[in-house]
Amino acid sequence: MRDGALVGFMTLDFERYIDLAFVHSQHAGHGIGRLLYSEVEVTAAAKGISPLTTQASIQARPFFAPMGRQHDTAQVIVKHGIELVNFKMSKVLIYPSED
Repeated sequence: MRDGALVGFMTLDFERYIDLAFVHSQHAGHGIGRLLYSEVEVTAAAKGISPLTTQASIQARPFFAPMGRQHDTAQVIVKHGIELVNFKMSKVLIYPSED
């Protein structure tokens, strides 16, 4: 939130899937997405969740790639007769051992 307005959000479901990643266009490029993603990884680490997965749109793919995400597969999804390209991406989180 900035000045009381929601500027972005990101969800992590119980299946390790990052969904609903959004940053308002007026706030893009200010680190909000990276902050949200960092919080998702902290949450995943606290729960021992790995790997994290997502299906990134063409626009979201450049955001996720530098976060260490592996591009697994390009795919075409058809919604209401319209073909949309997205990319299955994943990231294995490495946790320190408790030896």
